[in-house]
Amino acid sequence: MDPLTALGLAASVAQLIDFGSKIVTKSKEIAENGSSISVTHLSGITNDLVVINSNLEQQLGYRKVPGAGFTKEEQALHDLTLQCKTVAQELIDCLSRVTLDSHKKDKWATVRAAVKTIWSKDRIDSLANRLNDYREQLALRVLLLLNANNTVQGEKLDVLHTSYQEIVEVMSINWGYLKSTIEDHQQRRDQWHQEERVGAEKRHAETLAAILTTRDGNSRTITGPQCSVNLSIILSKHGNLQTATTYKQAIDSGNQFEHYTTNLETTKFMNISAQITTKILNALHFRSIADRHATIPKAYKRTFQWIYRDPESDQKSWDSLVEWLRSGKGCYWINGKAGSGKSTLMKYLHSEIGTKNCLNEWTGGSELVIGSYFFWYAGSSLQKSQAGLIRSLLFDILSQKQELVPVLFPEICRSILASQILGHIEFSFIELKKAFTTLVNSVPEGLKVFLLVDGLDEYEGDHNELSDLFSEATTSDSVKVLLSSRPIPSCVYAFSKCPKLRLQDLTYNDVEHYVREQIAGDPLMQKLEFADSGATLELINGITSKASGVFLWVILVVRRLISGLQDYDTRLDLLEKLEELPPDLERLYDHMLRSMSPQNRRQGSKLMQLVLRSLEIDADYPMTLLQLSFAEEEDYAKALESRVSRLSKRDEDWRCEAMEGRIRSRCCGLVEVHDHWTTIAKTRAEKEVVFLHRTVVEFIRSDTVWSQLISLTMGSMFDVNRALFSSSLAEAKAKPPLLEESPAESPALFSILRLLSYEECMETTAGLFHDVYLPELTNTIFFFWNDQSLFGTPEIEMNAMTASAKRGCARFKLSYPESFLLAAAIHCPKAYLHSLLTFFSRNSNSTLLSAYLLMHYVDERQVHVLTAISRNISSCGAEVNTAVLVPFASREFWNHRWKDALDYEGTYEWTLWDFALHHTLHVTKYTDADLFTLVNSGSITSFFDILITMLECGADANNTISVAFRNHSNQSWYEIHQLSAFAVLQQFMARVWNIAPGSADDLAQKLCRVEKIMKEKSASMWTRNIPRSVRSNSLVKRSEYAEKEITARNVKALEASEPIKSKKKGPEKAAGKARTEQRYFLEPKLEQESKAYPRKPFQAPDPSPWTEWNLRRQTATASANTSTSVSKPEEVQHPKRWESTPRDSRAKLLSQDKQELVTTIARTNPNARGRRLAFSRRTRLPFEQRSNILECSEALQQAQQASIGSDT
Repeated sequence: MDPLTALGLAASVAQLIDFGSKIVTKSKEIAENGSSISVTHLSGITNDLVVINSNLEQQLGYRKVPGAGFTKEEQALHDLTLQCKTVAQELIDCLSRVTLDSHKKDKWATVRAAVKTIWSKDRIDSLANRLNDYREQLALRVLLLLNANNTVQGEKLDVLHTSYQEIVEVMSINWGYLKSTIEDHQQRRDQWHQEERVGAEKRHAETLAAILTTRDGNSRTITGPQCSVNLSIILSKHGNLQTATTYKQAIDSGNQFEHYTTNLETTKFMNISAQITTKILNALHFRSIADRHATIPKAYKRTFQWIYRDPESDQKSWDSLVEWLRSGKGCYWINGKAGSGKSTLMKYLHSEIGTKNCLNEWTGGSELVIGSYFFWYAGSSLQKSQAGLIRSLLFDILSQKQELVPVLFPEICRSILASQILGHIEFSFIELKKAFTTLVNSVPEGLKVFLLVDGLDEYEGDHNELSDLFSEATTSDSVKVLLSSRPIPSCVYAFSKCPKLRLQDLTYNDVEHYVREQIAGDPLMQKLEFADSGATLELINGITSKASGVFLWVILVVRRLISGLQDYDTRLDLLEKLEELPPDLERLYDHMLRSMSPQNRRQGSKLMQLVLRSLEIDADYPMTLLQLSFAEEEDYAKALESRVSRLSKRDEDWRCEAMEGRIRSRCCGLVEVHDHWTTIAKTRAEKEVVFLHRTVVEFIRSDTVWSQLISLTMGSMFDVNRALFSSSLAEAKAKPPLLEESPAESPALFSILRLLSYEECMETTAGLFHDVYLPELTNTIFFFWNDQSLFGTPEIEMNAMTASAKRGCARFKLSYPESFLLAAAIHCPKAYLHSLLTFFSRNSNSTLLSAYLLMHYVDERQVHVLTAISRNISSCGAEVNTAVLVPFASREFWNHRWKDALDYEGTYEWTLWDFALHHTLHVTKYTDADLFTLVNSGSITSFFDILITMLECGADANNTISVAFRNHSNQSWYEIHQLSAFAVLQQFMARVWNIAPGSADDLAQKLCRVEKIMKEKSASMWTRNIPRSVRSNSLVKRSEYAEKEITARNVKALEASEPIKSKKKGPEKAAGKARTEQRYFLEPKLEQESKAYPRKPFQAPDPSPWTEWNLRRQTATASANTSTSVSKPEEVQHPKRWESTPRDSRAKLLSQDKQELVTTIARTNPNARGRRLAFSRRTRLPFEQRSNILECSEALQQAQQASIGSDT
């Protein structure tokens, strides 16, 4: 036997042995269990899966809605259960064939079953694997179904949650009324029962009296007891839920019986959001709320520490402030001379922890809130008024105790919840006073209020009224007030019986400490002391004894003596100077000014006049060091003639350094330079120039001193008003805004606002401002923020913007400030324009400004200016859905523009969105050539920017406009067309798209954006025609409508763009003008008649052609990432193919739109309108493509001429 055969035989024997071994093993398992272990395990799993599958089928049957099919997920699961059932049945059948019955377990049956098990293994494994796959897929499908059901349930829960929120909001708004009505009804019912009971008792007593009357005429009467009900104001906070309830109580007294009837009016605000609280706190806050506190100098080291100790027996008597803080009540009054350090002490008490520690003993575990306010004579109106006082105190308290917001301002919160207040809140003084009175009269239990108010004498108003306010506030034991002021009569009368101290009597040690630190610590004084022992002590004692507790006097004297030390004065020189100085402030000021040289005195007079005049005009925009350097110059024409050019850093630093040195030498320390409290000045130029103290201002304003200051500058060119105008303008030109600067950081904006504030307060120089400085200021603003993408240089931009602004103001007959705001709105960036609108908020209307801007956009011809205007229309902050009354001065423009537009009252009141829709419809009627000119120039693109901005700002997508047209068949009849906003826009977009070049990517994007927004807002497209239903005499001319019927609701805006018309000549032009003045409005009864006609759906392709085009472009762009040749024209892709193609066949290589251009240009009539339009479209293409199109059109013309010649 050869080796291979032997090897094959051996393998067969081994295979037989292996197969026999498997049979023996399986036979043993079958003999013991009736089947193999794997088959038994698989059979159990399969049967269990069949049961689960049956349950799923049954549940799906229950879920099925009668008359409706399964959902997508349910149908997939149902199909899977059927497949799983089929495979499981096959596997069960297969397993049953290899399983023995319990009564047939003989040896041969067991062997046969083992052989079948081995032979069926592959099929069993295959079915088991399929069943396992189905089981996994079944689990996945179940999860998907559960997820879908969870999503549906989540949506239902969201709907329920939204409905619940609406119900809660409505209930929260109306809860007060319902609660009040129910309680009022219940009280009337209780009162009626009380009266009935008392009446019954009275009748019962009369009956008993009659019964008990004796023969001698004596009688005894029994009456019932009286009843009283005591109610108190309750302010509660429930759990973690922010809840505030307010009660208003009215008590009436009867004649016979004392009844307390309470009329409760309750308003509940639940879950007052942080947004509402923040809105009210922002309304209370004002820009200069912390100015005075920040500018008060800090207490000198180790001074005023005695305030926290009890009065010593050897000192002058004063009431212990510590004792009052711990257990006192009412007011504590700190009074003292001017300059004695009252404000510094109040700031010290406000910031020291010792004050709060003492107050914590007073609260006794209750919560403590602290409010503070520092009056300032040199500040804005809110810094020296009662309104500013209350706003500041309420802001401090409510910032710490926000749950009191709805308690103090329930009506405001109710209006916010009901969406009646959407913008900024403006509190009236009555609302503020009412809130403050409510706070101090009804402080909640567990709350203590401490108020600190400095400088009552600096209040501009009735001091008696202010004193009464604090006296009434401290009637509650939960409120105490710490006050400071000079001892003016009204304060002496109001607070003389309160705990108090007189500051100048208690600061001797503090003055001595300050003088010792300043004098003895000076190096030159130390050298003088070494040479002349005892000089230091003599000077210290002399200053301290002469100061009389006036810290300001001490500071000025110490500065003057240190200046003498720097001049190397001797001991006797210094003592002589000290003796010459007057002991009171005013005489000291006069002495300091008289000690200057005549030249320095004249320059000092000029500087102090400038600072004082700036302070009197507007403290919100104080004079800066750089402005004062310009104001000192007497060449006022220089600011008008200079160009806008940034001052170099070197020149700026030197100018400010020199100015600061002249202030020190010319003003004797009465004028100071320091940073503004809000921020440290980035440069020296931004530092402010202010007076040292209020007493300096009072001194300068005295008749004698002021006349002396004026006399020093008489006969010169100096004019304080012109100096302020010129210096602000010069500063704006020297510090133009940078691109990275915000308005809050821009010195230029600060200078502009300061210059504008001068106009409000300088009535005598108003003509100078309007005729000279305002035009130059406007040109300066136009020079800023040059957009090189629109204008090449700032000069070109300034000239274009100036001319445009002049046209707009003349057209609408605008005066200041509307004329200035219109000019600014054409050009300024949004943030800067917002600052200007805020400045003019009292004298201007942002919505009306938007109206003027839109009307100006209509007639503006320069495309670049149109682009700038379109960017800023939304910056005015106007409400696009708010009606605006067109001013009478603009009616002529209105009548000329929209002669076919209708309104139902003749009031010229449209919204900005109405205006935009009427203009859209107006432009839609342009000729192809005129509309193409607008598209080609880019004007349409900017107009779409306006439409998109309005839609994004909440324009009503379902708005409707009405227009009237004269019936051509019967001139005495008019047809009225009503169109939905979407229908108007759809017509307009379709016309623009048909006119626009095929490569207008940006335009397609804007069209798609408009369409997307309208669809997101569920806007409908429809029109309504009222044919031959309105006679001409039913339409009333606007000019005949009584102007007394015109109601001024708000003021709103308009928008449009004029068609390009051929010029009319002679009588035709005059007749056309006369026709444009026939403006009509629809009588109210015809408005109802129009609603009787059905709406006609406006048919538009879906998807729109621009949407399809945009999708194609996106697809091509995506493909271009992998193949750069996809989006290129055929002639650019394959230049060799272009050259190899015959000239008369090359047009076939062009795209479809270019082939249409070739056909149109090849027309034989050179004056055809379509041919001119095609040439215009060709000019927008690249040069190579233009050449190819012209080449193909010439070839087509030659072919046409040849064809004509052959026919002839």
